[in-house]
Amino acid sequence: MIRRTDLPRVVATLVVRDEVDIVAANLDYHLAQGVSQFLVVDNGSVDGTREILAWYEANRPVEVFDEPVGPFHQGRWVSRMAQQAATRYRADWLIHLDADEFVAYPGVSLPCFFAEVPADIDIITVTRHDYVARDAHAFEVAPLTMTVRKLLSNNRYGSPLYPKVFHRAVEGATVEDGNHNVSGQGLAEQRSLSSIAIHHYPIRSRTQAERKIRNIASGLIEAEVYQKGIGTVSVDRRDMIDSGTFDEEYCFHLARTDRQANVELADGTLVIDTSIADRLRKARVSGELARQDNLDQSLNGWIENASEAGALAHRVDTLRSVSSETRRENTLFQIQTKTALNQLRVLIDGPLVLLKGLEVAQLYPEPWQRDYIDIDLLVDDADTADIALREAGYSPLFNLETLPDYHQTAPLARPGSPVTIELHRHPSWPRWNAFPVDELIAQSRPSRTSVDGVMRPRDDHHLLIIAWHFWRDGAHRGRDLVDLHLLRQQVPDEVTTSTAETWGVTKLWKRTRSLLDALVEPDRATLIEKRLLKLELVSHRERRLRQWWGISLGGRTAIKEVVERGVRREQRRKTGAPL
Repeated sequence: MIRRTDLPRVVATLVVRDEVDIVAANLDYHLAQGVSQFLVVDNGSVDGTREILAWYEANRPVEVFDEPVGPFHQGRWVSRMAQQAATRYRADWLIHLDADEFVAYPGVSLPCFFAEVPADIDIITVTRHDYVARDAHAFEVAPLTMTVRKLLSNNRYGSPLYPKVFHRAVEGATVEDGNHNVSGQGLAEQRSLSSIAIHHYPIRSRTQAERKIRNIASGLIEAEVYQKGIGTVSVDRRDMIDSGTFDEEYCFHLARTDRQANVELADGTLVIDTSIADRLRKARVSGELARQDNLDQSLNGWIENASEAGALAHRVDTLRSVSSETRRENTLFQIQTKTALNQLRVLIDGPLVLLKGLEVAQLYPEPWQRDYIDIDLLVDDADTADIALREAGYSPLFNLETLPDYHQTAPLARPGSPVTIELHRHPSWPRWNAFPVDELIAQSRPSRTSVDGVMRPRDDHHLLIIAWHFWRDGAHRGRDLVDLHLLRQQVPDEVTTSTAETWGVTKLWKRTRSLLDALVEPDRATLIEKRLLKLELVSHRERRLRQWWGISLGGRTAIKEVVERGVRREQRRKTGAPL
């Protein structure tokens, strides 16, 4: 038996460009499978990929190198990373991947797999299995939804896909373009092992396909390897896109309609394979649980010492002992909201970024412990999305159209459904500061709900959004402080401080951070903070005073904020909307 301490050290390399929809899934998956270090080259991404990599570099064993857009010298970059893996990171085995490639193997981890490789094998030849795109699943996390792959994966000309190689780490290894061959002193014996393969998700949507083809074609031409016959397919396809003749190539060679997929599944040309989806889903769940701290002792004491009326008023009652019926009802509502999210993904084009309630609930020890009444979604075009939902049978609960420049459309619901949908033009935010919507969407991450195609804000972004809600609403809900505490555990304070400075809300974050410190260390609390932390009934007058104090961060402009907040509350009261 191989002892855990004897397991080989596996290091992975990646070269990526504009892979925002899949790069986080790749890193999550392989880190959970036992990769000890990632070395990543970003080749001038502009779609948010680089920002995702920056987060992983700060929080996970990931090192990122930047190469500007221009000649695509993949072999040169991977060889350089292979050298660093062998020398700096003491790698035993190297796996070279693209963002859309996931390693499938038997056993519990990659180190365990490589530990069983015979000592006389230095290079493993790895076959690839291509999954097929279906446009109905555009924008979703590909490995979770693309579960149909080719039984035999061939290239455009009918020949089997050229395999890739994994190898033992040696100094001076040279990896060729495409990661198809490697050479170096000490790398002699090469063998194909059928027990390991690469599951490949090269085409995930029409938009992604066109972007990828253009990127590859331009990079290979500038690198002057196209003249050697490398990349001819990508250049041909780029020409098809430019000439408007790409439809047939996409529909018959790259993607499948549901009808086509069913025909090929029936004749065995395509097969269903959920192995990567299952492992990725498990990796994300275990990874999140490992990163989440349950409510610590100070918070437990704070909540348990509240009266029943105080806990109910501050919306922390579900963090105390509750009946099995309450747990059942809240769990059922979680299921209904996730079902609604899947429906919304089909009805709304473009990115969906989930805010507040349902998303934050995933950080609680049990998601049902965090109550909420609606789904808050930030979308590219809220008004167009609103029309699409109304045409699909959703109706407004009340009218908010008389409010100028409101941050959301009127809440919608389907007949018979308890789930309310709120479409946001931008998150609720101080009037004195323009909210960077494009930045938030570009840097969003896959939602912790694991609903395919739904994203969430970066944790520091989300932290600041909810901090503003807390103060704007009069600092009267203890539940918001629990939200903020759990989000704060996910991201270093230095990152949030930097974002707050960039967004112009330094005072907001400073005041919030001080209150959160007092929450877990009551001895540090000022008199005002002690008052804010009391879980007791808050009168309307005191709530308004807290609101004035919290919003006063904005100076004179905040006066208009408070007045407008009062107008909005009055209108919501008249229309029967929840306050």
